[in-house]
Amino acid sequence: MPLSKDAFQRAESFVKTHARELDQQLFKFLFNGASGDGVLKALRRYQNKNGGFGHGLEPDFRTPASSPMATSVALQYCVAVAAPEDHPVVTKSMKYLLRTFDSGAGYWPATFMDVNQAPHAPWWHLASPGPPKEENWPNPSAELLGYLYAYPRPVPKDFRATVKRRAEVNLAFDNHMRGGPHRLYNLLCWQRALPYLPDDLGDKVRPSLAAAALERKPLTHEKLWELRIPWLAPDPEAPFAEALPEDVRRLMGDEIERQAPDGGWYPTWEWGQYPEAWAEARLEWAGKLTVETLHALRAFELIER
Repeated sequence: MPLSKDAFQRAESFVKTHARELDQQLFKFLFNGASGDGVLKALRRYQNKNGGFGHGLEPDFRTPASSPMATSVALQYCVAVAAPEDHPVVTKSMKYLLRTFDSGAGYWPATFMDVNQAPHAPWWHLASPGPPKEENWPNPSAELLGYLYAYPRPVPKDFRATVKRRAEVNLAFDNHMRGGPHRLYNLLCWQRALPYLPDDLGDKVRPSLAAAALERKPLTHEKLWELRIPWLAPDPEAPFAEALPEDVRRLMGDEIERQAPDGGWYPTWEWGQYPEAWAEARLEWAGKLTVETLHALRAFELIER
């Protein structure tokens, strides 16, 4: 059964009442025909002078300092509203990414040590800086490569080519998309990059994503861990949806049943620390998740007209 009109109205009311201004503006863009200007204006509040993003834009770590991970979240909003590549939010973001890429080891750090100085989820605690294991390279480096192609003008071609070669090394790594639940984040990052990658690289990524999806057949909520199906299959053309159409549609239907009585969709994970900060982050996640879930349900024609 699709999401009813009443349930959609409750979700809309939840967004208007509880979501961050940023996610309220994204809802207006997606469902009310507003321009993307409101999203970009709200996004600038999270951008630092160095061009990177912080201030809890990624709700699970609250540091005001910039990080490539939070900047990847910002660029998700940029591509969602088709921000022009000469927009200051975009150009400053790209300059930040150019500065923070570790050319020696060929990666972007997800965060830096300052992540520990503000409330954060335990999985974001950083014991020491250093390059990731090869199986963890895609998060966020693969996704950020996609944005280099989405917004090519501010990025030198030789830099983009360098990161592309590094991505090809990772794709050749046997097990980076296989194994435990944490590898799903690799799939998520490659999938977010896929629409913007050049054909020669995209032609390698898409079958890898499809194969990784088929390995998880039958797809269940338990196999997704805390990830949500609207992330892995935001529309019917996503590799997961094309590889496992029946499973994805079933799980998308289950998402309808997960709507809370107040109209929102809440995170399925807990921090287990910093209770006050987690309460704030949880509500921010709920606003973000609600907009993302509604967007995916509409893409699958699962909202009652």
